[in-house]
Amino acid sequence: MRPTRTAAPGDFLVVAGYGEGADALVFRATDALPASRPRPLADRLAHALPVTSYGRFLKARGLVPAETAGEPVTSIIEWKELAQDVRLHGSRCEACGLVQYPQTRVCIGCQARDRLVDHKLTKHGTVFTFTIDNLAPVPEHPLPMAVIDLEGGGRLYLQVTDAAEGEVRVGAPVELTFRRLHEAGGNRHYFWKARPT
Repeated sequence: MRPTRTAAPGDFLVVAGYGEGADALVFRATDALPASRPRPLADRLAHALPVTSYGRFLKARGLVPAETAGEPVTSIIEWKELAQDVRLHGSRCEACGLVQYPQTRVCIGCQARDRLVDHKLTKHGTVFTFTIDNLAPVPEHPLPMAVIDLEGGGRLYLQVTDAAEGEVRVGAPVELTFRRLHEAGGNRHYFWKARPT
């Protein structure tokens, strides 16, 4: 929707339609609107990495077979872990305050049982440590993997994307981005990846 790209917090947006009756919806833009706007194409292209070979281009487009990883995930498991894996929720211990991911019943800090509450994780953090994986069954090698310390607590082990060689380093700021992880069982599976900022 074009109006959401130019609206300022406090502006009203009206969506109206007719046909066998009429409907009109009125929305008021909040302070969260500017943060939720998609990044402009020019900004995304400025951070793009060149494709280093024609073979990699063909694999990325699915024009030649590529080795893939991952087991099929059932829709029941996807639904059960939706908050954790898609909405990026972890747990916060009510006893010691430790934020952790993935969600568990027992705190890894103080071992308190059933005292963990749902906690929304932030999408910004820094690289705690990393490794370069040359054996993972993915289309692009090498594959940087990093442990990310999130602002506000929590630590995740993620693939790093959109990073030039040497760009991943300890202490580097990153943001989380939702990307395709792999294909298995005829389904595409998505998860969070870290992108240098």
